[in-house]
Amino acid sequence: MIATKNKSKKLKFAALRRVSTVPQKEKGESLRTQKTQIKEAVKHLDGTIIEWYGGQEHAVAGFEKTEIDRLLKDAQKKKFNVCIVTHADRWSRDNEKSKQGLKIFRTQGIRFFVGLSEFSLFDPTQLFYLGMSAEIGGFQALDKKQRSLINRAHRAKRGIPTCGKLPYGRTFDRKTGQWGIDKKKKAIIEDVTKRYLKGEKLSALAEEYGMNHANLHKILTKRSGEEWEQSFNSDELNIHEIVPTRIPRLLSEKTIKAIKERSAANKTYTHGHAKKV
Repeated sequence: MIATKNKSKKLKFAALRRVSTVPQKEKGESLRTQKTQIKEAVKHLDGTIIEWYGGQEHAVAGFEKTEIDRLLKDAQKKKFNVCIVTHADRWSRDNEKSKQGLKIFRTQGIRFFVGLSEFSLFDPTQLFYLGMSAEIGGFQALDKKQRSLINRAHRAKRGIPTCGKLPYGRTFDRKTGQWGIDKKKKAIIEDVTKRYLKGEKLSALAEEYGMNHANLHKILTKRSGEEWEQSFNSDELNIHEIVPTRIPRLLSEKTIKAIKERSAANKTYTHGHAKKV
């Protein structure tokens, strides 16, 4: 499967970099390594990289699927005549998508390389290998996701924050496992609350403190008490769990109730019209 340089037709490469199941901190290094390896392989094959796909935005939801779709659309436009990855499992973690892509490559006369090795897209054995690599990669990714969700939910039940940003105005010491309060942020919430209940508009207060109006309203009405809900969801794994977590209060229940009553009164007053209050 080791390719020889093609002297009759210039090789125009679509270079695909992607991450699989390596830890978050290693993903950037993996992508850099793949880029270096692909450049070296393309240089050895006397080709040119026409376009890079995948890459640095791997953490964005749906990004990799979007990048594969972009690659396949460009293949149908004959933008390149070769696709290259560093390892077979970098091509796809979805065997159906893999079959779709390889079929498009065959139709468009596009060659497929894993490093310096060319895979014949008309050879059943080599197609089987690529399919198995996709299935194994898909299993590893899904298995890692399941274990991660379950483990994070268990940590949340012990009062540990595992869902992104901490609730506003709170701190968490991972060495001691203790929650605390950010005094400056608590002071902001107390000032906003006092002035809002006296009649000032929440939109103006949010602007004054450089905060998003909707987010400030959510903090006051849902995130200032002693409970924070951590959510763990995956439709493909049928995991849907909400874990209530005890956190330090920013406001008393009586004050939160008063904020909600004022907010509801404003909505009633404006008869449901969208108005920042």
